[in-house]
Amino acid sequence: MRSPRFLRPHRVLIKNKIGEDEKDEAVYQTTTVNHVCVDASYGMRQSQKGIQPSGSCLIVFDMNDLVAFEGMQKRLYTDARAFEESKDKNTVFTLRPDDLICYRGSAYTIVEIADVNPQKDEPTFVEVIANEA
Repeated sequence: MRSPRFLRPHRVLIKNKIGEDEKDEAVYQTTTVNHVCVDASYGMRQSQKGIQPSGSCLIVFDMNDLVAFEGMQKRLYTDARAFEESKDKNTVFTLRPDDLICYRGSAYTIVEIADVNPQKDEPTFVEVIANEA
């Protein structure tokens, strides 16, 4: 059973680091993920000057309704270890610390990942906390 899509109206880009080029710069694989919930005001701080952004955001993925792709190629979610061991990374993506999430022109670095599942072994939701890069 999935959560209603109107609660998850956002689209993000996941950039998984897959290596480095000859200039020692990171090489990323990009995956587009639809139907997520992004709270870019997560962790706002109240001060005497008013509300100030903390640079953090919370992204919630419903694993029962995961729509991930790049171009015409559909991609499946896998854990970080299986992603590293995968020979064909064009069919999978993952969420792991230090990967990037792009949302509305801003890049965020993944800091924390939590699987939320009150009843089964497989995650129902994945919550990601990311800081502005």
